[in-house]
Amino acid sequence: MITREFQLDGARVGDGRTIILAAVPFNTEALVDDDDGSGPYFEQFERGAFDSAVRAPHRVALLFRHDDSAKGTLGRGVLIREDAKYLHAEMRVARGSTGDHVLDLVNDEMLDGASVGFDPLHGGDRVAMRSGRRVVTRMRTLLAEISLVPVGAYASAGVLAVREAEPEPIPEPPSRANVERLARRFPEAVDLSRFRPRV
Repeated sequence: MITREFQLDGARVGDGRTIILAAVPFNTEALVDDDDGSGPYFEQFERGAFDSAVRAPHRVALLFRHDDSAKGTLGRGVLIREDAKYLHAEMRVARGSTGDHVLDLVNDEMLDGASVGFDPLHGGDRVAMRSGRRVVTRMRTLLAEISLVPVGAYASAGVLAVREAEPEPIPEPPSRANVERLARRFPEAVDLSRFRPRV
């Protein structure tokens, strides 16, 4: 699996458990090295390169620094979409000490980079020489995970926000007519003397 890191300066955050990311900028070259002996090269992603993740966001893991152990696994995708400039991801952080700690780091803007782990698909790359530089354009990939990292390679991608939790709706109390109807049907279960009408 290949990993790439991206960064966003000045993240905006809230206090919920869904992290909103600009995960990958499209058509933006970055100098990368896969540590496979082939040396550094320039890489960019085309819009559409992550179609399988857009269709099945729940299959994309949220990790801490590419650690896929139980301790490093933070959550999973709930929504992944593309626009003209970015692959956007909404990732849900699981409850627990690790998730809570990572959310604290994100909210304190100490952990605001994003890094993707992907597998290139056969025939999904285009290689070209531009001004003496080798440029690989990723057209089709299998996105396995998005990791939170302190610093990423692209300044224009990373954590955008942490969505605030939606407040639980307060249910309407039952009307007097509904309570009386239930009392007639289930007299042993409904005590009308404890009923307080709506104000």
